[in-house]
Amino acid sequence: MHAPPTAPRSAPRRHRRSKALGFAALAVSLLMAVPTAQTAFGEESQQVQAVPGGGDLGPNVHVFDPSTPDIQGKVDEIFKKQESAQFGLDRYALLFKPGTYDNINAQIGFY
Repeated sequence: MHAPPTAPRSAPRRHRRSKALGFAALAVSLLMAVPTAQTAFGEESQQVQAVPGGGDLGPNVHVFDPSTPDIQGKVDEIFKKQESAQFGLDRYALLFKPGTYDNINAQIGFY
């Protein structure tokens, strides 16, 4: 019985390598086609100034740092609103800046 001829083992590697090179060339050409911020918006584009105090993240976002007064009171107040509204639309984000927070008991209530 005669076995059918098979393709050389190096053919799939060459195909993968040429495919990878094609993707790399496409990625480089796309990156070169994207204008830089300076050329896209001109020399006189205005810089956005930072809002003093960090800006407004929205009414349901609270950012705390270790010097914030009555963190526990605010956390408890938010938990009372959220306790029965697990799937509600008025969700809150409590963000803590780096530091040490002693005696804070945040009742999560949900997993």
